[in-house]
Amino acid sequence: MTFDRDSYKTSVLDPARRAGNVPPADLLVRYGLNRSELSSDQVVTARIAEVCGYWNSLRAGNNKLYKTLVDALLGAHADLEQRGELTAAAFRAQRDKAETEARKRLALRVGSIAKSLSCVTLETLARLVEDGAGMLSEREVRNELGKQGIRIIEAPWAIPAAPPLPAARKLPDHLTVLGLRLSVEIVLGADGLRAGFSLKQGFRAQGGKVLGKDTLDSVRERMATRGHDQRKTASNSIITVLQLALDTPGKLDELLIWELSAILRRDVAAGLPVSAVADSAIELGLDPAEAQELAVTLISAGAPAAPDTAPDAGEQVEELIRAGDLRGAEELVRSLPADAVRQPTRDLLDRSRAELAKLVAEADAAHAGGDTEREAELLAQVMLRDTDDDLRRRLDRIPPPPPSDVAVMADGDRIVVSWRHSQTRTGRTRYRVLRSASGPVTSAEAHGLIGEVETDSAVDPRPPVGVPNHYTVFARRGDGAWSAGVAGGPVAILPEVGGLTLDATATAVSGAWTVSPEAIDVEVERADPATGATERVALLPGGREGFLDEAVRTGVLYEYRVRAIYRGATGDRLATVGAVATIRPQDEPVAVADLSAESLMTGGSPVIELRWTEPAAGVVEVRSASVAPSWAAGAAVPLEVVRSYGRRHSGVPARTADGRSALRVPARDGTTYFTVVSVGLRHAMAGNVVRHTGTRPVSDLRAKRLGTRIRLSWIWPDEAATALVTWIGEDGRGEQECLRREFIDDGGFTLDAGTGAVEVSVMTLTRDAGGRVLSAAETRRVPARRPHVRYSFDRRGFWRRRTVLVLTADDACEVPPIAVVRGRTHARPEALDGGEVMARIPRSRIAPDQPVEHPLGSSRQVGPVPVLACFIDTTSAPDGGPDGGPVFGPA
Repeated sequence: MTFDRDSYKTSVLDPARRAGNVPPADLLVRYGLNRSELSSDQVVTARIAEVCGYWNSLRAGNNKLYKTLVDALLGAHADLEQRGELTAAAFRAQRDKAETEARKRLALRVGSIAKSLSCVTLETLARLVEDGAGMLSEREVRNELGKQGIRIIEAPWAIPAAPPLPAARKLPDHLTVLGLRLSVEIVLGADGLRAGFSLKQGFRAQGGKVLGKDTLDSVRERMATRGHDQRKTASNSIITVLQLALDTPGKLDELLIWELSAILRRDVAAGLPVSAVADSAIELGLDPAEAQELAVTLISAGAPAAPDTAPDAGEQVEELIRAGDLRGAEELVRSLPADAVRQPTRDLLDRSRAELAKLVAEADAAHAGGDTEREAELLAQVMLRDTDDDLRRRLDRIPPPPPSDVAVMADGDRIVVSWRHSQTRTGRTRYRVLRSASGPVTSAEAHGLIGEVETDSAVDPRPPVGVPNHYTVFARRGDGAWSAGVAGGPVAILPEVGGLTLDATATAVSGAWTVSPEAIDVEVERADPATGATERVALLPGGREGFLDEAVRTGVLYEYRVRAIYRGATGDRLATVGAVATIRPQDEPVAVADLSAESLMTGGSPVIELRWTEPAAGVVEVRSASVAPSWAAGAAVPLEVVRSYGRRHSGVPARTADGRSALRVPARDGTTYFTVVSVGLRHAMAGNVVRHTGTRPVSDLRAKRLGTRIRLSWIWPDEAATALVTWIGEDGRGEQECLRREFIDDGGFTLDAGTGAVEVSVMTLTRDAGGRVLSAAETRRVPARRPHVRYSFDRRGFWRRRTVLVLTADDACEVPPIAVVRGRTHARPEALDGGEVMARIPRSRIAPDQPVEHPLGSSRQVGPVPVLACFIDTTSAPDGGPDGGPVFGPA
């Protein structure tokens, strides 16, 4: 296939130029090839030569319209050529790789969209297809969107850019007067509209509310009875607009979409996300699905697509003028037929040339008046619109104003130089920093260059030690002349001592450090922070990197300052600020020997409570690991060894009743070794080690009393096979193991714990070489057994019969007051108020198996015997009910 330059420019160069002068990612498109031509390296090589020749012809012709794009294409071509990738095989590999990367990129972008959007516009679909750089079809993009549950707005919203009716221009002002948001609220009411409406398929309000001539007339009639004021004027104006909209099919929908969009555009302009814009529409009553579509459409409308057709000759001339290529525009006009460029475009070209001439004249006047920066500013404006080499050289000869307020400061072993930016009005400014020990330099070309930057500071990383240096800063605009220099300093770098460390015993402090070879001496000063007193400390004999201070007291905090001394340019001693460290001499740490560990339940979670006695000296650290420490109890262990063992448990220990310290830590399954070390200045003393094997506890423990027995049930952890049940109560204490198999067969566990209150605990149990291993306990308290008091009625005698209430009990107890109730019918009374109270029995005591009788009276009985029942007399014994005394009922 032959290479068609015009077709290539239209289909490849023009779209790439409109897309920001970015070369097409697809090399086949970039070089005007198709897949069928990749079978021959000769065809590929010939086509590459043709395309590169076309690029070079555009460049040689000084075509400013394509200059940036052509430069980018040639640069990318050179890079491919250097890597040896201008072959058919390389093009095929690049195409396959590009397709894979395009699919990955599409999946990522669609995934990001799905996090905030449920729908996208056709423009977004087109942008995703375009982002595939020709590698992906629209079908593939649609499928990917569908996988993520994102629907495409196939029927775009028609959003008017201007009011659809001339009379609607003042509509927002009228609505403001009435405190309304949308015009239809004047008919349907704000609450009625907020109930919900839809727009896309025509305006429809929820609840069957309609907007028509009758409803408008009704509103108009109501307004007729009002006095003339601003609100009436506004109302009539809104009704008129709505009437005009109703008279033209579809105009009402267009009007409402314009109103709603005008409100939402304020959210869009404020940079709110799609969800927030949609929320604003939903608050106004719009259907949520339509609100999401409208919000997406409005935000997408902020980036209109570039035109697909190439500009005509006049448009190209105007584009060159706007791009700042006035000469290119003039050359294009001269190359075209006289009638190809309209007169308005020629007039624009003439005005632009006159404006440039005016700018040059103003620059000449500024030069004559000595205002060089104004001259540079005007010339820079000319350069933006014309490429005149003479004017460019003239601009380069104008130096910018110098920087100001140069400050030089030592920062450790380096120098930091800062300044205020040059007050240049135009151009990109760079700064050159030079160092000199003999004084400020006068030329930017002098020796001692530190660096060139565009910021307002620079760093000299390796200045000479002890030598006062000046630093001079020059400014430059682009590639033009350097400004006058502005200097700061002199400042000498005086490195501090490094790596200062202190060590102490109970009666002495030692120190060590490193110092620069240029230092001539070191001074050490000790300060007591409590008193403020200071004193010089002698160095170790024969050295400058250490001291031993034995004039200290145990337990006192001391501050040591170590200064490096250097010789100045005039021979004087220059001292640094000094490195500072503090230390407190103290007694040797004492090991902890009584650490213990106990499993507990806290807030439903198993914990381990560690307890120990605080040592007389040393700072306690609690540490644990899955393996035992390598040191023995009571040994002195280096601090770095201690702190590499396991993990440290933080927290403030509590104080127990016996004066020991206690710390609770989360329980873990498996074996854990706990130890407490007493940390001193130089080492730690190792305490005893406690081995704890964690096993998960039972859960959902339930206890039910059955007379003297207690029935237990619980949920076993998966790995447990045995549990230990313990109890302690008024009738004694005990413990018993329970096998899981027996627990399942029996449907639970039963223990005989007597009649008193008892506390029952259940722990899972395992055994290892150290003996029994118990989990944290699950505990329940079971109240004492309540006595049972039973009653019956005994009728004695033949003629004059007596009724006797007989009470019996299985445990000694106190019987609360009792009321005897006679039923109103032949059915037994069910409650105290279910009949007539015929007798009240006062509070009494009863012994087991010793019935107590209470005569209720005698009478001749003819006919049916009345039905009697007894109840706790709650009117005189409010605490004697079911939960406050014995269990009471008929025998």
